[in-house]
Amino acid sequence: MKKGLLALGALLIICMSIIAIFMVMKQENKKECKINVENVEDVTIEFEESIPEDPAIVDESETFLQFNILSDSTAEIKTGYDGDNNSYIECDFIIIPQKIRIDGNVYNVTSIEANAFYGCRYLESVDIPEGVTSIGKETFFNCEFLTGISIPESVTNIGAMAFYGCRHLESIDIPEGVTNIGAGVFGGCSKLSSVNIPMSVTSIEENTFVQCENLTSIGKSAFYDCSNLTNIEIPEGVTSIGDGAFKGCRSLTNINIPEGVTSIGELAFWECSSLTSINIPEGVTSIGKLAFWECNSLTNINIPESLTSIGDGAFELCKSLTNVNIPESLTSIGDEAFELCKSLESIDIPESVTSIGRYAFRNCTNLNVVIDNSEGNVNIGEDAFKNCKSVKWLKD
Repeated sequence: MKKGLLALGALLIICMSIIAIFMVMKQENKKECKINVENVEDVTIEFEESIPEDPAIVDESETFLQFNILSDSTAEIKTGYDGDNNSYIECDFIIIPQKIRIDGNVYNVTSIEANAFYGCRYLESVDIPEGVTSIGKETFFNCEFLTGISIPESVTNIGAMAFYGCRHLESIDIPEGVTNIGAGVFGGCSKLSSVNIPMSVTSIEENTFVQCENLTSIGKSAFYDCSNLTNIEIPEGVTSIGDGAFKGCRSLTNINIPEGVTSIGELAFWECSSLTSINIPEGVTSIGKLAFWECNSLTNINIPESLTSIGDGAFELCKSLTNVNIPESLTSIGDEAFELCKSLESIDIPESVTSIGRYAFRNCTNLNVVIDNSEGNVNIGEDAFKNCKSVKWLKD
């Protein structure tokens, strides 16, 4: 039995020696290397460690895109537009590389040159990588079939008319970090119905949304706390201004509300403390609760004949407000609607108004009120005119 085990052990040793003579090793390139080994103990085999290439790097020979070298480490997408045509004209889908190898050197792609894809009417989708910080002027001008575009978080600037005439573009998310949206950026984007604008934006230039026929509302908190925003022009076609749309825009001095708007939401211009005047167009039927609360630079407001209700606290703490016209269409004035409007001197309340909320004009210490009705026909809330200078009823 012992002899059998010894024989078996010897056989195993012989087999292992034979295997060691012809070792087969596979490297990462999948090529087989046969190595003849006579003395296993004296052989050392070393391989250099293979470092995989960064998958973000694309060689210039692998893409039809052209590049301008900006520095030792950066490059930009070069325009294909020559004044008559664009060399990218046949493209329908473009993936912009994050890094490009040119003549053996690797560059980070950081910007897209002005007019880069100007007039590429067949272009449908573009993927812009992280690292790009600027989209140049008229970059996608008249790319009329463009429907999808990914803008990375690294982008801080979108040049004038960058997407002008992209009439099939339906929605776009502008990332946090963008501070300026140039003039006419989305002009002529007739199917655009949704735009997400982040709090980082400090400037939206003229005609940004001109001819955006499907853009009908400014959503809830759209420009909330954009404290450096000074001016905005709302395009024709917008029908509603959402709750808190411009809340806390403390540098906003002027705003043009176009014809067609029918409602101004709650807190829409809450604490827009630099706003000096506003024209509310004909067609607006309601002003929401706290809509102009503490707009303490507001001196004048024009209320249209279409208005039927003024919400609670709508003009509360508008301490510089001197003049308000109340139209004959108005039926109700909410609680605290004009409370603490200490510069308000006179107001005529027409017969159409049947409800005046509590504290509606409380502490308007310079205010002379004339009510074209009798007390029995108007529901007046608690202390509605407390501390007003005078209240006069025209009818017994």
